[in-house]
Amino acid sequence: MKKHFFTAVLALLAACPLFAQEEEIMIIKPGRETFAHFPSAALGNKHTLTVFLPETFVPLKGRYPLIVLMGAGPKQADEAAAYMERNKAIVAAVNFEEADYTEREKIVRFVSRELLPYLETNYPVLPGAENRVIASRGTGGAVTAAALLQVPGVFGGAAFISPGDAWEKTTLPKTPFRAFVTGSQSELALAQQTLEKAGLAYGPGFAMEYASSAAPWFGALRTDYLFAPAADLAVTRFKADVSGNELKLESEDTVSLRVLARLKNGLTADYVPSSLRISPMFLEWNAARGTLRALAGADAGTVKIRPVVDKPSFSVKIKLKK
Repeated sequence: MKKHFFTAVLALLAACPLFAQEEEIMIIKPGRETFAHFPSAALGNKHTLTVFLPETFVPLKGRYPLIVLMGAGPKQADEAAAYMERNKAIVAAVNFEEADYTEREKIVRFVSRELLPYLETNYPVLPGAENRVIASRGTGGAVTAAALLQVPGVFGGAAFISPGDAWEKTTLPKTPFRAFVTGSQSELALAQQTLEKAGLAYGPGFAMEYASSAAPWFGALRTDYLFAPAADLAVTRFKADVSGNELKLESEDTVSLRVLARLKNGLTADYVPSSLRISPMFLEWNAARGTLRALAGADAGTVKIRPVVDKPSFSVKIKLKK
């Protein structure tokens, strides 16, 4: 696939010392194209762009949604190949590192004004912000992804991988968007509280999934969620499981509670209630840890746990023993 736009950019910038320091290199392999020292007026030519393709050879036969994945690169080629066997999208990865996100405004300009026009000119991506997702890993990446969501008409959704406490360091856009978050219990609890305060409804607006800090880069790029029709993402039911069915009143032990939400199209995702309806009120719920603990002064008996929100309900029971 001849990259006419890319060639034009190189010609325009060739006379500039900033871009004459290193030769731009294009590496083509089945299913991906890599551009080392990709030229940028905002960032220079210190980063590598790898475009992972849903078809083995070019030119591509179809048109696909676009995911811009910040932080990944050629090292994730095997993971990307396995992902592409199950998901049909064009994934453009730029190998940013956590330290690069200190130049957040420059990255926002690069992605929105340089990278997207290049990708839309040279690859058969579907038009419209609803067919474009920004994805990131780590706190700095999440804050930068949130900043890109605030640029009108650029991205309609985002995938946040292990975002940490990014929600406390950024402002989410007021315009509707869709988000998928993977991370630890505390990361999901904070994400759910923040996204609900931003006006997003669980299901059509956002969904989440538990994952360790070592989770795969491509694990959060759920095309079956990120690009699904909103009508297919309504919550149909919740199901709760408790790690143990009893607690001793005098102990400091806790039991874990995990809630799964089933969506209309059959997908399941994790849900972290910020508060619970506990009857009688003999238990304390810690959303950040996902645990239930018996309160001092509680009596022996069976405690029923239900959600506070008026949605498809779940109910579990725990026995308190002396």
